[in-house]
Amino acid sequence: MRKEDFYGKLGGLLYAIADCDQRISRAEKETLFTLISELFLPEIHEKDAFGTPIAFYPEFAFTFAENEVVDPEQEFTSFLDFIDRHSPAITRQMIEHARKSVLRMASVYYGISRKENELIGKVNQSLEHILNSRHRLKTTSS
Repeated sequence: MRKEDFYGKLGGLLYAIADCDQRISRAEKETLFTLISELFLPEIHEKDAFGTPIAFYPEFAFTFAENEVVDPEQEFTSFLDFIDRHSPAITRQMIEHARKSVLRMASVYYGISRKENELIGKVNQSLEHILNSRHRLKTTSS
């Protein structure tokens, strides 16, 4: 798994969270830019083959999904399928980035809605499953 693939999928997930109410507000877009500048850029230093910082991949995917009017449910499911398929390669940092960014995106527009809360719960459950399976592997191999 390439790191840029994970962060692209994360951008799709952020789009799905932002579009829960069937519209993406200016505040949600500003939150995306804030996440990139305050969370991703300081912590993700890798670049892709073209020299583009991987920290920008969530923005690329979010913007593409918004411009192409991609089904948010499809983006949400795609993220969950991706992390399930690639769970051994997903780092603790990626898990924390997903958790923090999803929570921040959901809380932007009038707090966290019931639907956003449901989506956050599913994401956290999948991420927790990755962490728990690693913990079980460590304890059984010790």
